[in-house]
Parts: sequence; structure tokens; C-alpha cells
Amino acid sequence: MQDHRWELLRSRVDEIKAASPHDLVFLCGSVQNNPEEWDLFDVAICLTVDDEMLKERLGSRTNNAFGKAPAELAAILSSRDLDLDRYRALGAVIIESTRSITEVADQVLAAAGIPQR
Repeated sequence: MQDHRWELLRSRVDEIKAASPHDLVFLCGSVQNNPEEWDLFDVAICLTVDDEMLKERLGSRTNNAFGKAPAELAAILSSRDLDLDRYRALGAVIIESTRSITEVADQVLAAAGIPQR
């Protein structure tokens, strides 16, 4: 299986925060060194879906093929519980993202401390 890992650069996060004219900055994605850089963030949010939805999303996306090969899909699915446990242990807000985009966005904003509409 091809290695699909990314690491967050502390200096890059500092640059992004410094360049933003706002107090609130959202960074999206998952990186291999999350725990090492956790202190950079006020709030961490983990969006999750069930296995069937994940399979559907990976199988139907057109921007890259990662997760479509059986070995890649198996690795992704087998690591889900460990990843969720790790995020919970680090204090992340876990949001089920199979709901409507409006509901998910409202939950993300609420977790970030922004009052809902």
C-alpha cells in the first residue's frame, strides 16, 4: 500500500494564524503528528461517518483514488476506531457528519464557540 501520511508544520500554522485578519481560523484535515501539534489549537473537531457512508464517499470521489483499492479501504476502516479513540482522548469534539450540511455546520460553529442562528 502506498504511504498517504502528512505532517503538520508548526511554522506553517503560525503563518496561517498570523496572516488571518480574523480571530477564528479553521484548518481541515488529519495529519500523522496531530498529538504533537495539539497545543496550536483552541478546539479540535473530528467529523465522522459510519462505515457504509465512508465506503460510498471514497468509492465515488473523483479527485483521487486513495481508498478505492481493497487494501487501502481495509486499512482505513480498520484504523477508524483507534483514530476516534485517539481524538476523544485528546479532547476533540466528535461530530457525526452524515446529517445535513446545515446541521453539521451548526455543530462545528457551536463547537468553535460561535452562536448558532
